Amino acid sequence: MKQLLLFFFSFVLMSSCGSDDNDLRPADIIVGNWTIEKYKLEPEDDELEITLSNMVCDAASHFTVYTRYDDVAYEGTYEIGDDYIRLEYVDEDGKAQKILAQILDYSENTLVITYKYEDSKQDIKLTIWLKK
Repeated sequence: MKQLLLFFFSFVLMSSCGSDDNDLRPADIIVGNWTIEKYKLEPEDDELEITLSNMVCDAASHFTVYTRYDDVAYEGTYEIGDDYIRLEYVDEDGKAQKILAQILDYSENTLVITYKYEDSKQDIKLTIWLKK
């Protein structure tokens, strides 16, 4: 569950570092299949590993996240603004989750998002680089 939360929280919170590519906005590019190119945990944590491989967002504000074995990990709805993305889904324990991620950078085919995950041990910042 921590892996999913880290992925989603990273995807949801977006900062106001926009792109100059043809005045694109995040809402203009979000629909499609996004693959996780790389991720960075701060501080580094050898116990955490991202096992999710890609996320598909459709025009009806629905998303599906897949594991690297092509199994559906999570499904839900998204809302996207110029500097954020908010995800809502039900986790594997049946609990409703809402995540807000910050957009650090984007272009027509790339999206960099970050999320600060707070748990009982430490605060973790997860940054994910996504590519279409």
